[in-house]
Amino acid sequence: MRIIDFGGGSKAVVPVAEKAAVTNELMIGSFFSNRRGTIALAHYPGQTNNATCHWFINRADNAYLDAPTTNDAYVVFGRVISGLENLDKLNPSATNTSIKILNLGGYLTEAPVRPTATVSTVTYDDLLTVVYRIIALDMNLQLQTLSNDVRRLSWQSVSNKQHIASYTQAIGSAWTNLLTTNGNGAIQNFQHTNSSPAGFYRLQYQP
Repeated sequence: MRIIDFGGGSKAVVPVAEKAAVTNELMIGSFFSNRRGTIALAHYPGQTNNATCHWFINRADNAYLDAPTTNDAYVVFGRVISGLENLDKLNPSATNTSIKILNLGGYLTEAPVRPTATVSTVTYDDLLTVVYRIIALDMNLQLQTLSNDVRRLSWQSVSNKQHIASYTQAIGSAWTNLLTTNGNGAIQNFQHTNSSPAGFYRLQYQP
């Protein structure tokens, strides 16, 4: 959900537009548990491959969400790198006097609002929203064919961070881990000997 300000005091709460659903890739390639601070895709129970624009942040360790079953497979795709303590403040409790949850109907069945608001008096200014910034890191992955069977990967590494290079012959198939290495801040290379004429490579960076 997001709040749109049309100006002149006119506002509206609208759902985020959904695009095509993505396939659940739990247990394909690197695995990340639903630990505190991680960000994971959400889906409807029993429909594990219908994730679209819905996601959540784990405010506690939730390993039970890692279960590779139809109802409990939530794939982690990122993590909070700063400000997690602010999300903790949005946790309603007996001792938290800065927030409460109201059922405002429609998409807002669990809306975080100021403690003085009621269903009959709530305004847009009472709604508590989260501002976030997504950080993407471009490591400039390059692929060069050295011969029919040998290809060289090169990328801009990040110092003292783990990098994982993987390969798959077809999208949807399992990824094979080719290399796990710590970055040194310079361009790094890896040569892959493979007789297959086609395939896909990916490079993952571990924050």
